[in-house]
Amino acid sequence: MRKAMWALILGGIPLWVWCSGCGGGGGTGGATGPAIVDLGTEPGAGEVIRTLDGRLVSATGAPIANATVGLPSRTRQGGVLTDANGRFLVAIRVLPTLATITLEIRLPYGTTTQSVIDLPTGQSTVRPVVLAANGAKPDPANAAPTIAAGHVTPQVVDVSGAVVGLSATVADAEHNPLTVVALVVDGDRVTPALLHPSAGAAYQQTLAIEANLGASENDRTVKVWFCATDAPEGSCRSVTFGPVDLLVKGMLTPPNLPSGLD
Repeated sequence: MRKAMWALILGGIPLWVWCSGCGGGGGTGGATGPAIVDLGTEPGAGEVIRTLDGRLVSATGAPIANATVGLPSRTRQGGVLTDANGRFLVAIRVLPTLATITLEIRLPYGTTTQSVIDLPTGQSTVRPVVLAANGAKPDPANAAPTIAAGHVTPQVVDVSGAVVGLSATVADAEHNPLTVVALVVDGDRVTPALLHPSAGAAYQQTLAIEANLGASENDRTVKVWFCATDAPEGSCRSVTFGPVDLLVKGMLTPPNLPSGLD
């Protein structure tokens, strides 16, 4: 199995990404995700390992499969391919002071985009949601959008399922147009929901949650991630909030009582 090492200097700080089974040739090769790329050796002095367990989606929230995710100017030499759910899994070796990393994404229809991913201090695994925008390149002169809150209402539904409300509070300092998406992860299935602007900084949408009538009689937990980007006109950074847990009761759990009877 072939191994490759990518090197990138960010502000004088070296960053290495090891890839096992990387391919080449115009981004057509690559290790099929999700699979953590081979780190090769133990971290060097002062370095830490961060895992990017991310998803690549379109502006409508639909997953993008067979895209090559790597570092700028390196995706043509190899990278990690997104799977059918748009998922990619990459392990990187960085200094703990590194706050962001730029990913370059070669989309399956030939165009290339970039996205800046935040690396929160102390988190060994970062779960970014990257919204692809054609030709988008990060602009350090622009501030990234911010997600102050994300809500699912109600957060507990009966075994028969229900329609829930999804809402997020999102702002952008430069007032760039925003794309706000909720990704609803229910087992192996990922359902995107495009949120629409409401009053002020609020974005809203509703989504039907299926009944919990499967072979298991236990409760089911659905995880909801909220993500936003100002690409292609602003900073071109994708930001993520969550997950927010939604509990779907199982057959063994008593149903919710009507108001006033509990």
